[in-house]
Amino acid sequence: MLHDIGELVNATLIPEEFRRTVEFAVSKSISLFEAELEIMGFTHCESGKLLGEYWNLSPQVQKTIEFHRMPGQAPAPAALPALVHLSDLLCRLHGMGYGYDELLEVDLHTDPAWGLLEQSVPQLDRFDVALFTLELDSDAEEIRHVVAAAFQS
Repeated sequence: MLHDIGELVNATLIPEEFRRTVEFAVSKSISLFEAELEIMGFTHCESGKLLGEYWNLSPQVQKTIEFHRMPGQAPAPAALPALVHLSDLLCRLHGMGYGYDELLEVDLHTDPAWGLLEQSVPQLDRFDVALFTLELDSDAEEIRHVVAAAFQS
C-alpha cells in the first residue's frame, strides 16, 4: 500500500510541478513514472524512498518503494519489488490506476519482473499465467465496485 507514497510527497511539496506532470502523462497516455522523469527529472519512487527513510521504515519496505517501477535495479533479493511491480501493472491494465488510460502492452510471463519473482519462487514456472489473467479479467469489474464502495463518501 505504500509503494506510491512518493506521489503524495510530490503532490504536497511541489503541487504545481506535480500537476503539470500528471497533465503531461494524461496528454501522452504514458505512465506517471515516465512523465515524472520527463518533466521533473526524478520520480515518486525516489521521493517515497526519502519519506521511508525519514519515517524509519524497514529497509525491505524502503527498497520496495524505491524499486517497484524498476525491480531489475533493486539489490537482491528483489522478489517484493517485482511482486509489487507486477501487481501495479495488473491494476493499471484493468483501469485501477491513475484515472486515465495508459498505452500499455504487457505479457506478464516475459516481463523481467516475472523472472525476478521466479528466482525466489521457482514453483512459478508451473503457474498458469493465461488462466490467472483470464480469471482476473472476469473479477476486475467486481474489484472496481468493491474499491468504489470502500471510498464512497
